[in-house]
Amino acid sequence: MNVKRVLTSTNIIVVEVVALLACAMVPGMFRASIDSRADRVLADLRAVRSAAVIAHARNGAWPDAEPAGEVPGALRPFLPSGFEFDRGGYRLAWEHAVLDTPENPADDAEFVGISAVVPDGRLSTALARKLEGKEFHFTVGDRTTLQLAAPRDTRN
Repeated sequence: MNVKRVLTSTNIIVVEVVALLACAMVPGMFRASIDSRADRVLADLRAVRSAAVIAHARNGAWPDAEPAGEVPGALRPFLPSGFEFDRGGYRLAWEHAVLDTPENPADDAEFVGISAVVPDGRLSTALARKLEGKEFHFTVGDRTTLQLAAPRDTRN
């Protein structure tokens, strides 16, 4: 009878140790998963930025803005085949706006950027952490935008 109690107590201790180890490892594995997803978002932002720079060089203009999740037609030929802006857990958005200065049109400028709309706050935070000090960006709500600003050539 004593043997059974010892084995039962030993089993409980083993289960407790395994549970403690699992609790210690899960946050690190979760953090690694979030960091990996943030790397994917960042790679997508950079791929779109590269495609946009090529499109601008070829077409002489930045593509028009599109809602989040929609690929601008002018970018599609320069993106990898099958690349979509709705990426499952997040959506990409192409941003383009002309900033007019009516008193001096020569000072007009364009705002150009690529945004990741990320509803998962942990993923958004990880993305911002990866961009910190490396890329000009800003985050407002669930939208993180890599900014490409270019002066508008009004001499034409």
